[in-house]
Amino acid sequence: SAMYYPFLEVREGHHSASHNNNSDGYERIARFHLSQLAYLATRLDSMPEGSGTVLDNSCLMFLSNMWIGRKHDNTRLPLVLAGGLVVEMGSLGEELRLEILKCRAAAARQHHPGFDVPLPVLEFIAKSVTHNGRDLEGALNRLLAHSKLTGQPVTLEMAEREVRDLIRPQEPKRVKIEDIQRVVARQYNVSRADLLSSRRTANVVRPRQVAMYLAKTLTLRSLPEIGRRFGGRDHTTVLHAVRKIENLVGTDSALAEEIELLKRQLQE
Repeated sequence: SAMYYPFLEVREGHHSASHNNNSDGYERIARFHLSQLAYLATRLDSMPEGSGTVLDNSCLMFLSNMWIGRKHDNTRLPLVLAGGLVVEMGSLGEELRLEILKCRAAAARQHHPGFDVPLPVLEFIAKSVTHNGRDLEGALNRLLAHSKLTGQPVTLEMAEREVRDLIRPQEPKRVKIEDIQRVVARQYNVSRADLLSSRRTANVVRPRQVAMYLAKTLTLRSLPEIGRRFGGRDHTTVLHAVRKIENLVGTDSALAEEIELLKRQLQE
């Protein structure tokens, strides 16, 4: 899972490239601690409705590992941010890791013409270094440093030796039912108490069924044990929920994507 950084990074730049002096198209980078969002939210609330002069001709990029709207539900901040493009930055797949490595190696070659990383080495790193993009860049930097200091070419044997501490064990993370309840409740904007309660409203029943389904597929708990952990329900209720979600996943692509997202969050 991504490390928690208690700040947002805000990149601001004009839409037109002619206004920029920097090659990356951004004029300024500022980091906002999450506690400072209260100030930003207050400023937005004090602006007349429809006023957008602060953001005119500018592009703001907010990076965060959580949906910040939930921290300031009584302000206009979530509404303002929702007007932009909101995308999830998921984990890097092996193909994407390999493409990143190819680009970074090509960039390094421009500054160090003698630096060459064979494709098998890049494929090894892409397959083995899976935690995050920083580790990928760190692996390449190690190969570059070793090659420059020793004058030796980059080989697969050398790469295996230099990046071995960046290779993390691939044992699956042990998922707890409490974690499932917490993550599902956050995803569907309900409380964990709602999932355990006897409420049968639609906005609670579906998240509860999803949580039971995930508990059955991601843990070794029996149906009766899962039922007990969900407010003392009978095992037949759990079985019904599991079958219900299994059938829906096959026909509802949006729900299938939500399930996969929840699985990634729980297993990373």
